Amino acid sequence: MMPPKPDDLTVAHYRPEDAQEWLRLTNSMRKHPLSLEQFIQRETSDARPTILARLVCKGGDIAVAIGQLTSSPYVPEGFARLEMVVSTNFRCAGIGSTLLEALEREAKRQKLSGIYSEIADPYSNSLRWLRARGFKASKSRRESRLVLSDHMSFELPNPCLPVAFRIVSLRASKLSQAQFLQFIADRLKETPDLAGLPAWSVDQLEAIFLKNPAAREDWILVAMATDQPIGVGVIHEQGQDAYIYFVGVESQYRALSVGTAILSHLIEKAKLCRFRAVNIDNLDSNTAALRLTEKLGFTPLRTRLELRKTLSP
Repeated sequence: MMPPKPDDLTVAHYRPEDAQEWLRLTNSMRKHPLSLEQFIQRETSDARPTILARLVCKGGDIAVAIGQLTSSPYVPEGFARLEMVVSTNFRCAGIGSTLLEALEREAKRQKLSGIYSEIADPYSNSLRWLRARGFKASKSRRESRLVLSDHMSFELPNPCLPVAFRIVSLRASKLSQAQFLQFIADRLKETPDLAGLPAWSVDQLEAIFLKNPAAREDWILVAMATDQPIGVGVIHEQGQDAYIYFVGVESQYRALSVGTAILSHLIEKAKLCRFRAVNIDNLDSNTAALRLTEKLGFTPLRTRLELRKTLSP
């Protein structure tokens, strides 16, 4: 199929009637494709990121590219997350550049200072394409995986926690929602992966940890010292896998194997839920976290690059 000529392209804001075309293109890039029902559920979920701009590029009546800007707690204030998909039948025809220019105009109109994107393959054409358009590498994250069928015969470290410590479900911890969210907020401020980034709002915390369709209350584990929380671990559903979304331990308890115990319990929880594997990612610079996951049997899969572009006024 011949790509449309630039003069035949139209770029317009997303409308509800574009849902099926949007889903078709996003599923072409997903490891775990969504059904239309799942897509609509996510669209109406409180956990959905705030959409700052969503555009559809069409050649005639066919959607050939889509793109959006969303808010993100993982980048400096004033930046937005960029996501774009160009149909494989219409690449290398200037369509991606046309859509990116339109999204950058939207970002400037909203007085954003920059945009960022993530690339899973550091040797991909997408990386070269973004760099040619002014994006610069900022951080790299290592994705690791533990296949649970292989893990059945793998003996987990059995950390000897002090007698007064125990790991329980969120409900058994008897923390109120406000206490839990405050504890999570405090641990997020301490994590190296979020150093220098804005603090998360209560609404963001509630949406990600409690209202997210991929989350469940019984997938939140809390390490307690007597009746006080000292650590927390959270897994989310990721297709047939479990994803370790967050593990945090209060600084004064970090030399007592609490993090190892929480991770071990999360893995056991994933096995009981019959997940196929457990995935986790950390900054390449977070050597302590990387050593811990390797000790627990995780195998490095790939490096994901974060690229940023500062927008001129």
